[in-house]
Amino acid sequence: MRETRRHPDGNAVFSQWQDDQYLLTRTRTNYLPLLHTITKPTAVINGERDIGISAAAAARAAAVLTDSRLVIVPGAGHWVQRDVPEVVLHSMLDFLGEISD
Repeated sequence: MRETRRHPDGNAVFSQWQDDQYLLTRTRTNYLPLLHTITKPTAVINGERDIGISAAAAARAAAVLTDSRLVIVPGAGHWVQRDVPEVVLHSMLDFLGEISD
């Protein structure tokens, strides 16, 4: 992100990063071992039919996070907020309501 802000064409930099990170069957960098360091409440919202990040992978990530809420959205794919924006919005509002109490 730092590079995209410094570079006149931030979109090109982001594209290069995606090309570098996303391989055919996995990502180059695995952040799972670092997730335990996130101590703030975290919502993990994932589509049930996401082929990029499976529901099982989202569940594994949520289990490693110190304080997480997992929502697997039935029938949604990778772009869950586009597929079912109302479900994502309600999930986010519920989550924010829980952590602000």
